[in-house]
Parts: sequence; structure tokens; C-alpha cells
Amino acid sequence: MKDLSLTSNKLKQIAILAMFFDHITAVFISHDIVIGMALRLPGRIVAPIMCFMIAEGYYKTSNVKIYISRLLIFAVISHIPYNLCFGYSLSPLQATSVMWSLALGLIALTAVKSKHLPIILRFVILGTCCLLAITANWNYIAVLWIVIFGIFYGDFFICSPHTWTLDLHTKDTPTGISWASFLQFRC
Repeated sequence: MKDLSLTSNKLKQIAILAMFFDHITAVFISHDIVIGMALRLPGRIVAPIMCFMIAEGYYKTSNVKIYISRLLIFAVISHIPYNLCFGYSLSPLQATSVMWSLALGLIALTAVKSKHLPIILRFVILGTCCLLAITANWNYIAVLWIVIFGIFYGDFFICSPHTWTLDLHTKDTPTGISWASFLQFRC
């Protein structure tokens, strides 16, 4: 029997094909007609897949700083072609590619998961990354998706939805409730 499991490589291939189809449609077919909108629907799955893959990469990389720097370098390289292709000015204040959202999401996830930073600084970095991503494609939504996928990594897709239960373990906190545990789904 053929293996039908969904590996990260298969997920990447699905996302790349959907993105390619979406970009070809965006460039050659008007968005103002029904067929143009309909043909772009498969491309809507790309953002959550890519955000999940960035969060997964956070856990699988041997050096998160190099991972962040590679995303930032690619963001800089892709900025001019992206803006020229879609008719934007070269200013990053008007628009920029999704690579900025992905890089900022990884930076935010790294800060949120850091045990060395005070909690308030983690939220400041998260908010700053969201603000900086506003002009990027997928904007702050990608940043938040990456952080959420990263927080729940390993607990999210390991079981079927009908077996999920809400984990209400209490910890030694002033209120007796650990919000991190409260929000985790477990099988």
C-alpha cells in the first residue's frame, strides 16, 4: 500500500505549486473578475503552510541566528523585484514582500520562546515585529501565525480534532492558572 502521509517536504511542494499558480494568475488575470478571484483560491493555503514551516524550522535548525539572517538576506534581495513586479515604489514603507513577514515572525517567535528575556520585553518585541510587518505581504497575521504555530508546535497536529481536550493544569502562579497550559490542546 502506498504511503499517504503528509511529510514536511510534501507540504512544501504543495505550497510551492499553489504559490506558483497564484502568482501566475495574479500577473496575467485581472483580480476584478470572478474567474480571477476563483483561480487565486488555491493560493490562499500558502500563507499558513509557510508560517507553519518557519515555526517548524525554529525547532529543527541548529542555529536560529543563521536562520534569521538568511531570511533577512532573502528579504532584502527579493524586495526590489517584488516591488517592480507589482508596481510599488522601492520604499519599504509602501509595500514589501512576504519574506519580511516571515523573518519578523521568526524573530518574534525566538523572542517569545526565550527564557532569558523578561515577559514584558517578549511582548514588546512581538508587538514591534507586528508593527514592522504592516507593509509586508501577509503583514502582522504571518507574524502571529508563526508565533502561534511555534508555541503549539508538537501539540497541534499530532492527534485528530475529535480527541482534543483542553489542558487545565494549574501551576505555581499567583492565580493558580498557567495560561500557557490553559491554552494547550492535548490528546
